[in-house]
Amino acid sequence: SAGSFFVTAQLASKDPFFDAMSQAFRVTDTRPETGDTTQDPRVVVSLPFLDTGDSRVFTSAYGFQLGTGSGGGTNPGTLMPGGQGDGPDVVYKYTCTGPHPQPVTISSCGSSFDGVGSCI
Repeated sequence: SAGSFFVTAQLASKDPFFDAMSQAFRVTDTRPETGDTTQDPRVVVSLPFLDTGDSRVFTSAYGFQLGTGSGGGTNPGTLMPGGQGDGPDVVYKYTCTGPHPQPVTISSCGSSFDGVGSCI
């Protein structure tokens, strides 16, 4: 994830002047957080899956338009890429590798934040 980190390198050399010398480097990671868009989702490799973290490092790249269905009805709603939602979005991708469809349950585990699951 993005941020500044310090890396320490310890040298090993036949020259006694350089042997066991330490040098600290500051590294700044400016790459976007994986999972910020559908083009770069967090990949779920296997189930069950648990993820923790701080969603404040993500952007709000998607909106959600409520549909006429409820509780997973025939028209629960539409994910709107490019729309601005009320908060940060985290995108996950799971591909079932088995020969049969696999039911998946998504839970916010008691979080007070609202969540939207979209299957494409």
